[in-house]
Amino acid sequence: MGLFVRYGCDGWSPSYDSSTGEYLGEECDSYSNADGSQLSDWNESNCTEMEGELIPGSSSGVMFGISDPYCKMEFTTINTSSGEVILIYQMDGGLSLSSSCGGVSTISATDSSLTGREYWAVTGGAMDCSHTLYRDLTRDLSPETVSLDIWSIVYAIQDATVV
Repeated sequence: MGLFVRYGCDGWSPSYDSSTGEYLGEECDSYSNADGSQLSDWNESNCTEMEGELIPGSSSGVMFGISDPYCKMEFTTINTSSGEVILIYQMDGGLSLSSSCGGVSTISATDSSLTGREYWAVTGGAMDCSHTLYRDLTRDLSPETVSLDIWSIVYAIQDATVV
């Protein structure tokens, strides 16, 4: 089963094995198309069971190019003080790093930020910042598939002179 259910179930009925008559559980009778931008039309249990947050999609499809809701999985927050900078040496698994510095938030690094580079200096060295490591999961991923992914980051916090 995918992370989200694209179609809403209109009704459920018991299901039985045709050979043995054994009760198999409940089965959906009919489906109706869900409105991709409406959270109420989606099954968010897989997301919340993995301690993620279901984020509404955009009906225009502009928000990150995703029109359906998605599951935001936050892994950790790294705090830095003014005069410190995070240097990322390796980041894999579809991860992103968002930074909030002085009340302004931005996506400051993604896996692709490191392409062709030895390291990536994260935004915000002049201010106190909170950097959140996360991954957005789309509806095509199941918890079983997600658990097999290897997500990792190698970073250092370095003192820096900010002009």
